[in-house]
Amino acid sequence: MALAHTGHLTGSDTVISSVFRQYGVTRAEGLDDLLETAAMFARTQPASRPDPGVCVYSISGGTGAHMADLLAAAGLRIPPLARATQRALHDGLVPGYLRVSNPVDCGGGPVADARGRKILDLLVADPAVGALVVPITGSLGSYDEPFVRDLVAVAATTPKPVFVVWGSPPGTDDTWYRALLDGGLPVFRTFGNCVRAVRAYADYATFTHRYSSPFADVAREPRPAARKVRRILDTAEPGIALSEHASKAVLRAYGIRVSKDVLCESATAAARAAGELGYPVVMKVSSPDLLHKSDAGLVRLGVGSAREVRTAYDELLTAARRADRKARVEGVLVCETVTGGVETVVGVSHDELFGPVVMVGLGGVLVEVLGDVSFRVPPFDEAEAERMVRELAGAALLDGARGAPPVDTGALVDVIMKVQRLSLDCAGEIAELDVNPLVVRPRGAVALDALVIRNKETSSV
Repeated sequence: MALAHTGHLTGSDTVISSVFRQYGVTRAEGLDDLLETAAMFARTQPASRPDPGVCVYSISGGTGAHMADLLAAAGLRIPPLARATQRALHDGLVPGYLRVSNPVDCGGGPVADARGRKILDLLVADPAVGALVVPITGSLGSYDEPFVRDLVAVAATTPKPVFVVWGSPPGTDDTWYRALLDGGLPVFRTFGNCVRAVRAYADYATFTHRYSSPFADVAREPRPAARKVRRILDTAEPGIALSEHASKAVLRAYGIRVSKDVLCESATAAARAAGELGYPVVMKVSSPDLLHKSDAGLVRLGVGSAREVRTAYDELLTAARRADRKARVEGVLVCETVTGGVETVVGVSHDELFGPVVMVGLGGVLVEVLGDVSFRVPPFDEAEAERMVRELAGAALLDGARGAPPVDTGALVDVIMKVQRLSLDCAGEIAELDVNPLVVRPRGAVALDALVIRNKETSSV
């Protein structure tokens, strides 16, 4: 069982999904999804720009709105068409009472005559459109032949993909479904598979336009700080955790700011340290054997006087003995009180396939309750670290919520990068690492707690 939050939250499937996302691999959810998405990539040209806008065109307002809702829920961009395009559509092609801003509803009739091709030409020519999605819920009788003919013809004139959903059940009448396939279009049986394929197309377009290999600039030698970290790790047995005091020393070696702490071995020393740090202070038992201190009652917050410090010191040692009589207790940490900001967590775990895996998420107790985390496998650059942060469901908290000031996301990215470098330099020595909570403030970030687990089999690299 993993000892750190990061190790507990890391599962092989989760890591694999993260690596796929990191390196532009599309993941299918089933065999039908695999077949249709693979066929889509084979039948489309690479997008000319990242995050291509999607236009939805249908003969039914309800069908178009439903497809647009599904695409938007999948995170795809559905931009309004240019005013010139909208005017042209309403100029004798689409009745004026129908919507043509996006999604576009033609009402049905135009697809049966010359207007159908003209509408499609206008849509694929619009500068906001990077892909066209045409949901057809079933066979349309007299509409089938001209509609399919025009779709195949317009798709041959543009590098922009034309995605078609042919909703008639297989076996009822596959004539026009096969005509669309023979015309080279990406065709789907269900709305869901179409949405996933369009999402895959857009994701890959974004990936190819921004990706550059991180291996070109990867460090060849460990930093000098790695030697200092190894000396700290040597104080623990293989497979055993370091105390918070020693774990924070590891972070400091790599330039990660930690809270101002003083390790005290007597109540008198604790009172003196609290006076120097300034009240109120936080007091915690420092022990490599008592890892999750809050659960065991080994933390005191808001200690506001020398008398309270002395009392808390004795109570904490008593609680430590009660929690584990055999635990090695280094003393009590007297720490500055850090207020404000957003609690996050940054960590490292070891995956059997990929090696070190870096995690970021919302910190404190929320990391276990919500599991709002993101992973990457080193090496990666700052832009990838920023994407890690923006993948979090709670990323909006970093931008300020309900009147709170925005925090320094650049400082969070900086910590992620330093933790990544530490994980690479000491991959053979560190099994798990947690910085939790890492408080990201309006300016800078401070690690309030840390946990480092030494690898069971250490390396001399």
